[in-house]
Amino acid sequence: GRKAGERPIMFYDGDCRLCTLTARLVLAVDTGKRVRSATIDSPEADRYLSRLSKKKRYGAFHLYRDGRVLSGADAIPSLLELLPPISPAGRWLGRSERARSVTERLYEGITRRRAAIGRFLPRVGPPPR
Repeated sequence: GRKAGERPIMFYDGDCRLCTLTARLVLAVDTGKRVRSATIDSPEADRYLSRLSKKKRYGAFHLYRDGRVLSGADAIPSLLELLPPISPAGRWLGRSERARSVTERLYEGITRRRAAIGRFLPRVGPPPR
């Protein structure tokens, strides 16, 4: 079952090089091991993301935290807050309307070009957790 207090889960597209590399980087920064990861097409994702359309599910990364699913740019502040070295940046992003707006535009631009960007990135295996 899903409940508040569970360890947050970052869901990412395992077929996307940029997404997989980003997930690995996030987990490398997560020295407190507060976040775990799973691919968007995993059985675990089916439990947590079943309400999302296929387009929305595969169109962004998602963060399940405290009983809620946050998606794409909306999930970034909450995810960064979980990473001790950069948690102040997450809190700032969460409070600043201008920073959120810039983050949203950057995220959408990168997401639209993720396949093209991925061609220049190494193929990496899934994150360790």
